[in-house]
Amino acid sequence: MRKYALIIGFLLPFLSCEAIIDDAINCGPKDAVLEKKQLRVGKVNVNYVDSIKASVKNEPGDDDYPYNFFIEGNLPKGLYGEVYRNKLDILGIPTEAGSFRINITVSVTFGEDPTCSKSTTESYIISITE
Repeated sequence: MRKYALIIGFLLPFLSCEAIIDDAINCGPKDAVLEKKQLRVGKVNVNYVDSIKASVKNEPGDDDYPYNFFIEGNLPKGLYGEVYRNKLDILGIPTEAGSFRINITVSVTFGEDPTCSKSTTESYIISITE
């Protein structure tokens, strides 16, 4: 216990109250949220476009935050993801048919502290027909 008191006592002068309060306000009760939706069905060799929008719960100005999207799993060949602000577009010309499960993770950073971020993951299915 005494060891922890020494560490806290050593670090305390390096932390400003303003930074602590700012992090508490900016991190607060906010959460990253991904739109829950069914992606549209596409066709082989036909242009495909669909979007998944992210937002920040409890934040009216959620367009101003940096969003990072990650796609886990395999998109159909010919499709790719493109990010614009808080939206992930899935687009291209699919060259294979099937049902493809992907997980999308979005991470949102609040304030200037990179440790003050939230993320969430949702599963989606893209179906491509012949």
